[in-house]
Amino acid sequence: MRALKWMDDHPARAAALTGWYQQGCSSIAWLILVPVMTEALGPAGAGVRFCFQTVLLFFGMMDFGFSQVIARQVAHFSSAGSPTCSRQIGGFIART
Repeated sequence: MRALKWMDDHPARAAALTGWYQQGCSSIAWLILVPVMTEALGPAGAGVRFCFQTVLLFFGMMDFGFSQVIARQVAHFSSAGSPTCSRQIGGFIART
C-alpha cells in the first residue's frame, strides 16, 4: 500500500520507473529468446525474422510517442467523468 500511495504522490517518477521496468523486462526476454529462436529457426530463418523485427522496430520508433500521449489523454478524460470527453480529446489533438 505504501507503493501505491507513493505512486499517487509522485506520478511522473512512477511513470518513469514503470517505463524502465518495461524496457528491462523486454531486454531480458530478448536475451532469452534470441538463442532459442536461432536454434529453432536456423541461422537463415532467424536472420529473416530479425530483419523483419528490425523494420517493425524502426516503424515503432517513428511513432514519436504519439500513441502513448493519446492513450494517456483518453484515460485522463475518461477518469474525469467528463460527458464531453470526445470533444476535449479532439481539442487536445488539434492543438498539438
